[in-house]
Amino acid sequence: MKRPDFWEEIPLGRVSEVKSGSGFPKRYQGLHEEEFPFFKVGDMNTPGNEVEMRYHEHSISEETRKKIRATVFPKNSIIFPKIGAAIATNKKRILVRPSCVDNNVMVVIPSDQILPQYLYFLFLAKNLSDFASDANPPSMRKTEVESWRIPVPPPPEQARIVAILRQADALRHLRQEARDKADGLIAAIFYEMFGDPIVAKNNWREYSLSEFVEIEASLVDPKEEEYSQYFHVGSDNIESETGRLIDLQTIEEVGSISGKFPFSHESILYSKIRPALRKVATPNFGGLCSADIYPLSYKEKVRKQFLAQLLRTEHFTAYTARVSGRAQIPKINQTDLLSYETILPDISSQVEFELRAQEALRHLTRLEESTLYFDQLFASLLARAFSGELTAVYRDQHQAELQEAAAERDRLLGLRGEEPRLIDFKEGRVTPAEEERFRQSVQKAFKPAIQDLLASLGTSNVFESLARQINFPSFADLIRPALPTYENLVGDILADSVASTSEVVRTSLANNFTGIIAESIAPLTESIRLSNEAFYKSLGQSIMALAEAQVRQAVEQEPPQPDRAIHAELDSNARMILQAVQALPTYFTPLDLHQLILTYSQRFDGYQQLDLVQVETALNLLETLGFICQVVVDERLVFRLVNPVEDGALLPEELAG
Repeated sequence: MKRPDFWEEIPLGRVSEVKSGSGFPKRYQGLHEEEFPFFKVGDMNTPGNEVEMRYHEHSISEETRKKIRATVFPKNSIIFPKIGAAIATNKKRILVRPSCVDNNVMVVIPSDQILPQYLYFLFLAKNLSDFASDANPPSMRKTEVESWRIPVPPPPEQARIVAILRQADALRHLRQEARDKADGLIAAIFYEMFGDPIVAKNNWREYSLSEFVEIEASLVDPKEEEYSQYFHVGSDNIESETGRLIDLQTIEEVGSISGKFPFSHESILYSKIRPALRKVATPNFGGLCSADIYPLSYKEKVRKQFLAQLLRTEHFTAYTARVSGRAQIPKINQTDLLSYETILPDISSQVEFELRAQEALRHLTRLEESTLYFDQLFASLLARAFSGELTAVYRDQHQAELQEAAAERDRLLGLRGEEPRLIDFKEGRVTPAEEERFRQSVQKAFKPAIQDLLASLGTSNVFESLARQINFPSFADLIRPALPTYENLVGDILADSVASTSEVVRTSLANNFTGIIAESIAPLTESIRLSNEAFYKSLGQSIMALAEAQVRQAVEQEPPQPDRAIHAELDSNARMILQAVQALPTYFTPLDLHQLILTYSQRFDGYQQLDLVQVETALNLLETLGFICQVVVDERLVFRLVNPVEDGALLPEELAG
């Protein structure tokens, strides 16, 4: 793929320093209030450290730093794991203050010629395993990281890319936060209905787990052909607390050889290793699980979802901690598991819980699908950003600024021997090579027109010939960066072309010179306007198609039934949508704008036609396009119209998918 104008592809080591962390003796660990945070790989998992390293478990003083010879890395350095299985987690983080890191961490310190956030997004698009050796355990070499060739646009374009990706990334994280908060819905419903531990009422009585649960503990040989296409579930395939099954593979893909427990779609899978992690899954399929998992069956007096949530409660987890002992790897045996005692609600209460839990699961599924969509959208934006596609029109509209910034970048990085000379005109700026290219193009287009002029000794045929000979849309793209320059060139070329002609022609030309130039510029200016209009029309049509598709999809789903208070808030959001759309005449042709307003007016006019899916669809669409944004007002997230100046609204090319 052709490299975008003003971009360079250079080794990471040319625009950054790559370093490793230091050893961190245990006797200096555990202090929280010292001068420098000291991060380990595990600190990247701390809540709140998902992007920036804001919270630390360890810190050291300057005196200690000197003793252990630890390096202090500056704010805005990028860090990631450099050894072992942690490489495969693909975690990259940013330091927000001068900090130290241990010797399992690699650090990239950006120079002045690459923005830290731009470098961070570059790393987000990079698989860290690409740097790793094939050794066991895998590790990274500094030279491998330094030699990675990265695209480096001029700093102003880097800033534009960062602004776009930040908006998309923030939206993605909001979705993820919403999903994470929703993960606690089922536990909250259980606590509301039964308590933790379960409180006796309505003649509910106490049972031991053995009275309604059995462990299906009959091992089979996974090497037998009949099991080859069964899914294999190990402890690592069960997400802690939520019970989601992740990264599943077949027995054949895993290459299992040790004995496994079979399970059915009715089984509950409970991980007996490290029970504090609360790994409890409710598969809807049959398969084989590892010997570290108990496949549980249950009697008619208990429901599947109720039992699974019971095994995730604080009370049951505290019980497992007491009976698991103090082994390095805690484990609960079958006898202790089945000896747990609990109040068992009547079956009708369990069924009510199951129905409410299923509704919560449907909501979670929608959130997960939405989260996946925004993750995929962000991945697509990353790819477009670093190919140059995302900011293509921005480059066209800022060529002079970017050219100057690129020249300064190249000078500082030693990429060019001589800085290109810039020529100033009234309002535009071009290099000698660009000026010559413009001149040749204009001469080629004007030659037939000049011949007509000389043949007729007048100017009447010049403009007709221009219209025939010049393809103004493509010509507009060529000279768009310096329209005032083009005006100068038209005058120069016309004057040069008739310099040797008769006095009559020169007199005629002099009398009409200003008019010729003005009328020569007019079709070009109109062409630029029309090309922009065509773009906005295309954009409007794309938005309409997307909106209609999403509305059709929403109509096919069963609409939720929110209470009246939620309706009122959504209705307020619907009015905000209409205000946003009505404020965008520059982005749509009048017909498209009218149709868009009409569509949303019909969809959000009154309570009967308002539902959660349609409002969410519209808000997502307008927020993704940069027309509205979320702000915090009185500790609540609300929507408001984007101010193009204050909020840095997206440029047209960045709105087009």
